[in-house]
Order: sequence, then C-alpha cells, then structure tokens
Amino acid sequence: MATSATKKKKPTTVRANDLVRADGYFQRSKRPLEILFFLLPLIAFYEIGLILILRSGGSVLTNKAHEALLRAFETFGLDGATLSLPALSLPGILLVVILLAWHALSRATWEVDLKTVAGMWFESVLLAIPLFLAVQLVVQAFGAGDAPAAAAADGDTIRSLSLSGRIAVAIGAGLYEELIFRMALIAVLHTLFVDALGWKESRGMAVAIVISAIAFVLYHPLHTTPGGGLSAIDWRRAVSLFVVGLWCGGVFAMRGFGIVVGTHAAYDVAALVVE
Repeated sequence: MATSATKKKKPTTVRANDLVRADGYFQRSKRPLEILFFLLPLIAFYEIGLILILRSGGSVLTNKAHEALLRAFETFGLDGATLSLPALSLPGILLVVILLAWHALSRATWEVDLKTVAGMWFESVLLAIPLFLAVQLVVQAFGAGDAPAAAAADGDTIRSLSLSGRIAVAIGAGLYEELIFRMALIAVLHTLFVDALGWKESRGMAVAIVISAIAFVLYHPLHTTPGGGLSAIDWRRAVSLFVVGLWCGGVFAMRGFGIVVGTHAAYDVAALVVE
C-alpha cells in the first residue's frame, strides 16, 4: 500500500545576516515610512499632552527645541492662525512632512512593515537601558543624585507634573531635540566635513557627533544660579548630558532617526519617573 510522506517544516530561525540584508530589520527600521509609523503615536501623544496635560492657566509647558521650531515658523510668517491650525502642532506637522517627502524621494513602495515598527519599540527601550546605567555611573562619580533628564524645560515645573505629564515632556524632548541636534545638525556637519572638505566618512561622522553632543549640552540650562559663571555650572548635569549626546549621536549614525528618537524618549521617561 503506497503512502505519501509529508516533509517536516524546518523551524524558522533568525540569522544575523537576515537582519542586515537589504530587506532585513536593520535596514527596514531606517526607512522613512517605518520611522513615520513608529513616530506617529509619539507625535499624537505629545500633541494631546500640549492640549490636555501641559497647559496651565494661559501658558503651556514645552521644551526649548519645540519653541525654537515655533519661532522659526514665525520668522517666515507662518503661525497657527495663518494656516488655520493649532500653533503648537506646526513642528509635528513639519516632522510628518519631512518623513513623507523623504519617503517619496526614495521612490520606495508605500507598504509599511508593522513587525519592523514593533521591533523599533523594543530596540529603543533596549538601547535606553545602557544609557541610563552609564549616566547613573557619571552621577555617582560626582557624589550622589538621580540621572538628569535630557529635556530642556523648567525642572521645577516638570517635577510637579503627573506621570502622564512627565511622559509627554519626555516624548517631546525625544522628538524635537533629536530633530534639531541629530537629524539637522549632524546632517549639516557631515555635509561640511565629508562632502565639502573631503574627510573620510568615519572621521567626519565622529567629529559631527562630538560637536552635536557639545551643542546639545550647551542648549540645556546648566547653571545652579541664573547668570552664574563657571563656578555655578552643574558639572554633574553637564557631563551626563554630554554622555547622552554622544550616545544618541552614535545611535543616530548606526540605527537612524526613528530609533534615536525612541531611545531618547525612553531614557527621559526613566529619568523623569525616577527623579
């Protein structure tokens, strides 16, 4: 009696070269469409936070990067009233437009891999853990204290916020500080050093990361007393922020804009919750 033998299916395994190939996770997670879908919940949460959580009286708590983008819009005569949009939403709209334009110019398909987007959430949290531990070591080297959040906003006001408010601040910092200091500043410096001056790729990127990290530190309030000199600088905070800037620069160079935003936001959430 003849019998038909069925072939056993081989178990699915994930190999390292499968991750780095052109259609592997590490490449897909750098594509603008996957980045957009990864960032959309963060953008939406921050926009809702600006309306419902971070608004007190007639003012809204935001971060300096977000404010700088709003001032840039105003310089070109663009504001919420002119465009019939909520004024605070303009930086979020800008970020979405940048990613859509980037994807359109890449001429890639408009199919998003949701498994990749899910993996980006996991990877961002994973990369934030060693950063948080490294900053804790810096803090301990200076004596004691908590890991400072890398969000340029009023520290006293942040500490008075609810958990959802602190998370909103962390997300806003991740979105717009990375847009300015990694996506924009490193891109400009890389163009200058590598394309204009002819430096090697590795050297140009390394110098760009260091300069962006220094600018990132100087952008944050560092003095323990307003208007103080070098003696009034909180060096624990300054060195911690420099470590954050270097780490985020490296993540941006290796893993792209989406992952660095997620890593920054995850670090700030941890720092603001522990604080």
